[in-house]
Amino acid sequence: MSIDVALLRSTFRDEVAEHAQTVDDILLRADDRELERDQLDALFRAVHSIKGGCGTFGFKRLGEFAHVLEELLDAVRSRELPLDLEVTDIVLRGNELVRALLAAECDEGTVDPADITVLEAGIAAALSRRTAPSVAAPPAEKRWRISVTVADSARRESVVESLRAAFETLGLLEILDPSESDAWRVDLRTTRSDHELHELFAFIGAAGDECIVTPVADAPEAFGFFDDEPGAPQTAAKPPAARSAERAGVPPETVAGPSKPTAAAATIRVGVEKVDHLVNLVGELVIAQSVLTRAAEAVVGPERDALESVVADISRHMRDLREGVMSIRMVPLGTVFGRFRRVCRELEERLGKRVSLRISGEETELDKGMVERLVDPLTHVIRNSLDHGVESPEQREAAGKSPVAMVSLSASHQGGEVVIEVSDDGRGLDRDAILARARERGLPVGENPSDEEVWALIFEPGFSTAQSVTDVSGRGVGMDVVRRNVAELGGRVELRSAAGKGTTIRIRLPLTLAILDGLAVRIGGEVYIIPLTAIIESLVPASGSRLRIGAGEVLAFRGDYVPIIPLRDRFSEGTAPPIDDVICVVVESGSRRAALEVDALEEQLQAVVKSLEANYRAVPGMAGATVLGNGRVALILDIPGLLGTIA
Repeated sequence: MSIDVALLRSTFRDEVAEHAQTVDDILLRADDRELERDQLDALFRAVHSIKGGCGTFGFKRLGEFAHVLEELLDAVRSRELPLDLEVTDIVLRGNELVRALLAAECDEGTVDPADITVLEAGIAAALSRRTAPSVAAPPAEKRWRISVTVADSARRESVVESLRAAFETLGLLEILDPSESDAWRVDLRTTRSDHELHELFAFIGAAGDECIVTPVADAPEAFGFFDDEPGAPQTAAKPPAARSAERAGVPPETVAGPSKPTAAAATIRVGVEKVDHLVNLVGELVIAQSVLTRAAEAVVGPERDALESVVADISRHMRDLREGVMSIRMVPLGTVFGRFRRVCRELEERLGKRVSLRISGEETELDKGMVERLVDPLTHVIRNSLDHGVESPEQREAAGKSPVAMVSLSASHQGGEVVIEVSDDGRGLDRDAILARARERGLPVGENPSDEEVWALIFEPGFSTAQSVTDVSGRGVGMDVVRRNVAELGGRVELRSAAGKGTTIRIRLPLTLAILDGLAVRIGGEVYIIPLTAIIESLVPASGSRLRIGAGEVLAFRGDYVPIIPLRDRFSEGTAPPIDDVICVVVESGSRRAALEVDALEEQLQAVVKSLEANYRAVPGMAGATVLGNGRVALILDIPGLLGTIA
């Protein structure tokens, strides 16, 4: 049985990323810098777990640094060292160095040895301030049984080495002899916590091996290693303190472990490529189901009722299967939002500003691929907001504001879109300065442009009104990157600003799932798909409800007027039918609404989205294509894009 080392390393990298994120989350959410005992324990366990896995994969330098960082956190959790701003900064920088060292160990980057030296010196300086901890009651001793089974005898010695390292941490210094047995049992007594023991033995063995840690009520008084069969112990092993106490004639003692037990999450890691393959298969099943539905409609006779019942059951199960599979790729935006606490903290120190970051909507879910590609544009927006949007504490107080600026990062579902907002209560955009800079650069600007047209200028490549270039940002520098990256995700960027009150940048993203619920409509001889999430209502306009304004028409709808978009004219689909036969489908995207003129409503269906850009080229007004049950291709309308063309 061979060991897939690459797979194991990949799993370990995922675990290190989770532990590092835990450290960031705990420290960056603690605004008052005062942490509860369980939070301090969680910090220590995260770094301890990282160190524990390094020995298994030979990551020596990472393991050495994790050990130093672990010592600092051990002093913090034992109350020998306060978790003040200096120590917090050291731990956060150490956490970033852990990520960099892991990448370097995997040949995906380099780390300057001077950076390690400087940070280790900082940790040593912090540890020199340690004071004696307050005396606390010793934790209760518990009895444990560790059962280890090796699936492949060829790995026996490597498993024994891992066990030896774990027992050394527990103070069991005798050497475990790799006998012919492939299974061992260890009975011991210790004050180590449940979670700490599980973490200690979590990296024993590989796929197929088994390491079970369980508390027992009747473990023997002696410590010992046993073959996992009834019989005498192979090696009696006692910790140093126990041996010294035995010679002195007093009861043995064991090392304390302060953390509380934590239930392990019931999760498994699956490669994204496997999930994508599953999504594609479900998409093909949806198409097959559509074909079957059409075939059932053509059946006549007594079999039709039974067949329609079966097709209805299949359709229901397919919908459940689709939703279940698609949810696998969905991840909460909190996985991205959390890192911006660190960004704000660093910029506060560099810019000499005071900022409170308020995050909401972290539970909003989006496709994993889109979440990962949101990091760069959001980083640009937040850095620009703090550098040029937010004033200094002195300027804010002079303007009658709180010296602490408020920056909000939020996410929510609105219709069929995910809306992400970054807003600040800073100085806002300078309309006159933007116009002056635009005219200086020769950009086309009207005589009396609207605010929306002026704000759009900052998205021009290289545009900036900053008097000097900083290493952080410039309002407008990088904003073209934001717009381009968001557009690649099928979304758009909106901006709103008020002088002296602040700026809001809103990013709208479609739920670009592989399958969507849609309404098939006919325009001339072709069928098009309108996403159901964008539809408000479909209707035949009443007499007198259509009004001509200039070159276009509007429709009276629910006490308001919405522009009419004649899709036949857009797509050149032959001669228009009589006006009385035209159907209007009222759709919305964000704050915009419009009535789409179509010839007929065909059916509601599940459309498997195929990329036009990947298979042909980008087509304005189209979000993709799908295969209908009759084998024909239908285009999916891009509602935000169509509504964006309305003057």
